[in-house]
Amino acid sequence: MSNSITGFNYPETVNFHIKPIGVSGDPFKEGIPYNKPSEIMRFAKRQPKNVKIGDILIVYGVGTQKLIAIHRVTTLPIAFTQAELNSNPGLERWPWYIMGDNLTPNFGGEWWLHNFRLFDLADKYITMYPNRVLTSAGNKGLGALQIGWDRLKITREFAEFLINPILVIERGKVGISVSSD
Repeated sequence: MSNSITGFNYPETVNFHIKPIGVSGDPFKEGIPYNKPSEIMRFAKRQPKNVKIGDILIVYGVGTQKLIAIHRVTTLPIAFTQAELNSNPGLERWPWYIMGDNLTPNFGGEWWLHNFRLFDLADKYITMYPNRVLTSAGNKGLGALQIGWDRLKITREFAEFLINPILVIERGKVGISVSSD
């Protein structure tokens, strides 16, 4: 069985995560397109066990706080090899990665033109739906992201709230339907 988010089909078993890119000392800057068909998404020191193939990552930029793209996970978490870690010391902080298909390359090519700020949208969602929560843990805030978490599992309803306006823009650019079939 599957559900649909404005033409975006996904199985009931799919989880949704917010995935920051960039760090406070090196934020993701406006004007940089994020529109490659596939991307490596890096994770911190602990293996991201709750991220599985088919899950959806809603990517936002640290610094701008703007939503950047929507990715579907295509691999299980992979650890960089010791040789890779040795040759690139910056990977030491982010030793795990997955590959993700970019479901919104058109939006990702111009994400900075849209004022989809994650924390503002979260506040709006809670104002509109005061009896709902944002995270799968039952929280009404996204504070874990502000203290450095590398992902945050969110509710399907909040994910729909974030994804729908992005898909409207994505489809408006090329007249396509995004599907996970």
